[in-house]
Amino acid sequence: MRGTDTSTPFDPVHDRLVHKAPTRSRESAQILDFLRTGRSVVVVCLTGDGALDFARSLAASLGQPQLSMLRVTTHTSAAEVEEFVDPARLDGGARIVCGAHLLPPEAESIIDHALHVTRVPIAYLVDGDRLRTVHRGGNGPLSQIATDWSNGELERIDLARLTGSEALALVTGLAGTLPLDDLQLRTLAALSAGRPLVAADLVAWAEESPHRVPQRYPHASVDSPTFGHRSLSRLSPQYPHLQTETLVAARRLGSISPLPLSTAKQLFGNTVIARLIDLRLAREFEVTGQPSVAVSPLHVAAIDNAQVGEASEEEDKRFRSRLETMWRAGYPVGEVASISLARELINDGRELNPSRVRLLLAAARSLNRLGDPMEATVMLLTVEDEVKDDPKLFLEWELQSITARLVNGDREGAVELIQTGIDHGPMGRERDPVCVELLFVASAALASNNELPQWWTDFLRDVIDPLVPGAANLVSSFTGSVMTDVDEVRAVLDSPQASPALRLAAMAAVCQHHLKNDDAEGLASAAAEGFEYITELVTVQSRTLDDFTHTMAWYFAIGVTANCLIAGIEPERSELTVRQLLETACGASAHSGWQLTATAAWCTGILRLLEGEVDTAARDYEACAASINPALLAVGWGLRDTVDRWQRSNAPYYRLSTSDE
Repeated sequence: MRGTDTSTPFDPVHDRLVHKAPTRSRESAQILDFLRTGRSVVVVCLTGDGALDFARSLAASLGQPQLSMLRVTTHTSAAEVEEFVDPARLDGGARIVCGAHLLPPEAESIIDHALHVTRVPIAYLVDGDRLRTVHRGGNGPLSQIATDWSNGELERIDLARLTGSEALALVTGLAGTLPLDDLQLRTLAALSAGRPLVAADLVAWAEESPHRVPQRYPHASVDSPTFGHRSLSRLSPQYPHLQTETLVAARRLGSISPLPLSTAKQLFGNTVIARLIDLRLAREFEVTGQPSVAVSPLHVAAIDNAQVGEASEEEDKRFRSRLETMWRAGYPVGEVASISLARELINDGRELNPSRVRLLLAAARSLNRLGDPMEATVMLLTVEDEVKDDPKLFLEWELQSITARLVNGDREGAVELIQTGIDHGPMGRERDPVCVELLFVASAALASNNELPQWWTDFLRDVIDPLVPGAANLVSSFTGSVMTDVDEVRAVLDSPQASPALRLAAMAAVCQHHLKNDDAEGLASAAAEGFEYITELVTVQSRTLDDFTHTMAWYFAIGVTANCLIAGIEPERSELTVRQLLETACGASAHSGWQLTATAAWCTGILRLLEGEVDTAARDYEACAASINPALLAVGWGLRDTVDRWQRSNAPYYRLSTSDE
């Protein structure tokens, strides 16, 4: 029979990895149970789910893979369908029809007879996009299948996405020989959105261009790489079946993703967002604890490639105007939308007002964090004259200007700007989160000097220390510029004026002090105290933490975990604690939020070190260091120093590795 599929899977490794995933194993078991009890079932698949491979695996489970599966194409005839569903074949046993949405119109009576007369148990694998648009009660085999399902005469199974861990296992298995670090593998898994064939396409793209694979989930309008044609063409076939309005919404949302869910529903409407999620064009997840929605940059690139979903220039202009209005009204829009709006302000040469100045400063912060100091500088130069009369805005401008110069490698320019900033009173406001962040960034910039400049030590002694006693030593010692004075650090902890970020930095310094003095008991006690404080911040007090406090919570958790590992204090519990704590503290998914990206690499490295895989773990720490927020260089350098000390120490994992050889 020409329509019977006798070909072998295109990649046995891919098939094996997919079919042993619990999600697919569970779905296979349900479908086979229906068939073996004489019931037919419609199996709904979407683009990238791997319907053909799944059908092959079902046929193999039935015991006669070459006879029990019909692969329907546009050339399949009604005679072939009739022969395949004949109950005389296979002793009336179960069989699989893959691509049932392509059955020819002439096969309607044949399918009707199989469903209602002979009742041969058949699994009909159909395209979900086609099924969604078919008119129930109409003509054709697909309408017949849809009607029978709605009447309860057919069971239904919808293939689900692979979970995040299953997608990562698939990508890792397929990319076994590729020079990709763990963060790149996680990015590919996140981009696949749980679609097995898309995962395979992305790995093929990575094989051709491993240097293009980012270490964090990219944003369509900011830093999305050029995906291969194979990945984009995989997604394109579904677009002709979608309404133009849906594609326009997907393109627009993709250009400003991720967007807080509440803002997205207000901007696009509940129905539109629900439809995008239902079609798997968009997906929900959390960004620093906030429910958000995003259209994958893969979809945005594929829609562009297919040249569909285009709106008029006037319609796009009205949409952007609504977005800016929502931003001015106080709706959270996320960093990508902020960057996009800021670009338009500059390109259109619009007049600046306080609201737009804040927008440009927010965009500059995001661009620095994303590693684009050049565009951040453009934003900062645009607002330079507008911020001088507002101390709070000027403080943020100073911070981002210094950060942009540091990230761009201009350390001398950063130091010059710091010295100028000392003369402006706002830099000494110890309770302002921006001021605290600025102190640490400035200290990091000055740490490369042989000794700290007198004007900086005078500023810390005369301005900062009177506000928070001990802060001067803490800030300088954090980047290794001076030796830690534990009494000064404890003075910070005792000060009611110390902000949460300063307290966390002090707690980390105390833990480091106990480690240097081989005081394992003191270290364990100080670590427990710090973990309890973070838990109080994020759960008991339930306050909204600023970015830098989040960063310090993250740094304390993984830095102290490293200290405990070096000291040999319950490493397994320490690793588990950091996973659970950071999941609560940062509240971000694996592909959104640099804190979780870094933590993923860190925790993976810990596991490998505990197993004695020292050389392999080194790759994880390179990935971890690369993911540190560039706007917070003090934290990044402190972490790298901890990693170096860890790798030079006589920690238990080195002895474990030696004993295994």
